[in-house]
Amino acid sequence: MVPDEYLGISVDELIDKWFSLLDSTYDSGPMDIDDRERLELLTLLRELKHGGKEMAKKDKDFRLCYFRDNVLYFTDNFEHQWGDDWNDAPYDCNAGEPYEWNDEEDDDWNENHGHLRYIGIKSDGWLKVTGCLGDPYNVRYSVEEINKGVVAWLYSDKAGGLHGGATMEEAIAWCKKAEVKWGELTE
Repeated sequence: MVPDEYLGISVDELIDKWFSLLDSTYDSGPMDIDDRERLELLTLLRELKHGGKEMAKKDKDFRLCYFRDNVLYFTDNFEHQWGDDWNDAPYDCNAGEPYEWNDEEDDDWNENHGHLRYIGIKSDGWLKVTGCLGDPYNVRYSVEEINKGVVAWLYSDKAGGLHGGATMEEAIAWCKKAEVKWGELTE
């Protein structure tokens, strides 16, 4: 587990911290640095050495912004996240997946993009999915409206609604309560 103090720091800042710790070791003796902290820093440097990206954010920093084909999409840029036709209703006939952050582009281009994480779900029971049941009342919402809390992305009698903006931790807790099978999807 990555300590909070290392989340969001750049490779350069991490390297500076490493050398600062090494300097303090030489100044005050080899037992001044905790071996666990040294191992954590070395592990983080090893993970970061190919690309110089910032540290991955915690689960609580990723918020539910989209649902399609049994996949919950989470972004670290919930307030600004966008996708193709996210203001068109019904979303399931119009909207595209969330725009994904591109490290090769500048911040202006990435303003409405986020780093994405995914949770796949499977339900053996009844699960209401906004916009996907052919219910005339249910299909009139856009992604933008759903993420503003007008309706939940998913609904279960056992767990209630799973709303846009829910953290990954909250979504996992909802899945467990709804008795929905789930797993984080990786590349």
